[in-house]
Amino acid sequence: TQVGSKALALEEIRADMEDFPSLLAHATDHEKLPSILKKDLLPGGLDQRRDENHFHPLHPERDWNTAEWIKSNASLPGMRTGRDIVIFFDTREVLTKGVTLLKSPAGAVLTSDQVPASCERHCECSRT
Repeated sequence: TQVGSKALALEEIRADMEDFPSLLAHATDHEKLPSILKKDLLPGGLDQRRDENHFHPLHPERDWNTAEWIKSNASLPGMRTGRDIVIFFDTREVLTKGVTLLKSPAGAVLTSDQVPASCERHCECSRT
């Protein structure tokens, strides 16, 4: 499957999956949050340095879903280190907006589609 310019063995995320993640966590810098909330989450950001966005899939019923928890687990698939904001997106709503989500073998969720800001559920600052 192709995401951006990468050809990887990826599994499409569907709402009927057995291990469906109800939330997607995206780490970013606090300066970028207003633009994301106004113009949506763009693949690679405004400067389009990458072809895709990365997320960590979350299952609220079993994961500890706070920005501090995510920050303290820097090796989570799909999460970038050194970012001070975590945005949580509703996976089901993202899918209903026509966004294609693909899960990598490592567990990260990727998309080369624009993710509507309307799918954002909440944001948390993880600054110390």
